[in-house]
Amino acid sequence: MKISVEEAERIKLESGIAFVDLVDEIEKIKIKPRGEEKETMIPKRQLAEVIQIRLEEIMDKIAEKINTSNFRLENINAGVVISGGGAKLFGIKDFVEHYFDMATRIGYPLNITGLKEKLEDPAYTCVCGIIKIAQNNKNLNYNPAPSQRPAPIRSSDIRLRKGGFLQKIKDFFKDLL
Repeated sequence: MKISVEEAERIKLESGIAFVDLVDEIEKIKIKPRGEEKETMIPKRQLAEVIQIRLEEIMDKIAEKINTSNFRLENINAGVVISGGGAKLFGIKDFVEHYFDMATRIGYPLNITGLKEKLEDPAYTCVCGIIKIAQNNKNLNYNPAPSQRPAPIRSSDIRLRKGGFLQKIKDFFKDLL
């Protein structure tokens, strides 16, 4: 569509639909192609087709990974749980149900106390789960020999790039406070 990555992300968040079957044929959206002064209208169905094709590629890779592991897709009876920021994409549940032909639900962080309103979002499901696992395992008494301990990380060793992983972690905790 000849748009920047930033514009593509904005359009996906504001107008993205994961499953073409959910799009009204006459709906249109505005995009601003790179190098153009003014916005142009495109069918929303065209956007949904692009998103769905990318999702199919991702699901193909997921299915391949599952089938080359000790599991087989046909043996998964409990269905699929979608988590992460992509779980907020309109129609993702319908798309995944159709793609895998199995029950699908959106995963949310469970049993969160404190900042519940901020964390009750599928984008935080994995990080909340990791924190809970770490909290449950804090009594494991891990104490490696001094020669095996990693060198301490000084704040001067960490460079926070705009949009980088460490910056995202820093921003996440800033948002919580």
